[in-house]
Amino acid sequence: MNLHHTLFREAARLDSNGQLAPLDTTGLGQQEKEAWDRAVGYYRRAFAGKRLLFDEGLIHVNELLATAPDDGGTALPSGLERDQGEQLASVADLYRRHWWPQHDGANRAWVATMQPRIASTGAAIASELERLLKAPWPTAPQRIEVAYYVAEVGGAYTTGQPGLTTLASGRVPDDWSGYEVLFHETAHTMTTPLTSAIDHECRAQQKNCAHLWQAKLWHAVQFYTVGEVVRKELARAGVPNYVPYAEKLGLYRRGGWDAFKPALERAWQPYLDGATTMEKAVSELVRLL
Repeated sequence: MNLHHTLFREAARLDSNGQLAPLDTTGLGQQEKEAWDRAVGYYRRAFAGKRLLFDEGLIHVNELLATAPDDGGTALPSGLERDQGEQLASVADLYRRHWWPQHDGANRAWVATMQPRIASTGAAIASELERLLKAPWPTAPQRIEVAYYVAEVGGAYTTGQPGLTTLASGRVPDDWSGYEVLFHETAHTMTTPLTSAIDHECRAQQKNCAHLWQAKLWHAVQFYTVGEVVRKELARAGVPNYVPYAEKLGLYRRGGWDAFKPALERAWQPYLDGATTMEKAVSELVRLL
């Protein structure tokens, strides 16, 4: 899993106009460097312009690798394209020797930081998200694959039912913001009632909501809801003054969300506070926006 995402990130880096720092390959011998460059070149050709979150082939690869045992062996799961499997196998040993100790250490440290937090407040946060989003928390365990690199927006993404979240320990911080990301990602499997309510209100009010769907109002509502639930629960647990992820990173100032924040505070916050229903809150959001 980690090797796959490292190769994908290096291939994407070559097309990023210098936005991503290069992986340090100075410790590789000449033959190792040639093998590594061949593998990166394959990934660049095979996956150019494709997104981990949206490309069905990449989603399938990720799901296959998530089922492979982390036993230090080079055996790959059946179902991978032969060429990709050959490239992964050709550089598995050099990746394991040169980068895996650092990546594995970072991954394990991230997990170790999050586990006691989940044990302390996770159940309460999950229960409140169920209530507010009107959708059940996944009945099957929500699998979180932690890889050092994940070349997706925010360094994390979730696909499938049951959900599979892949998260970058090298990008998602191990602070409380990173803790919120865990619940935000799982909440992606719980948004159907919310999107249905928005669609219903757009039709009921006879509004053209194309701009709201394009700007992903539902995603802004999801960010806002998870952030507020985590903030309130952390305050009860003795962690004061938590700033939700979307606000901390300035997401409401990007992507056409500038009008969303005041509308959320006016129409959605009363619902989170128990002063109105989801249906009335969504109706007011659509009316305002």
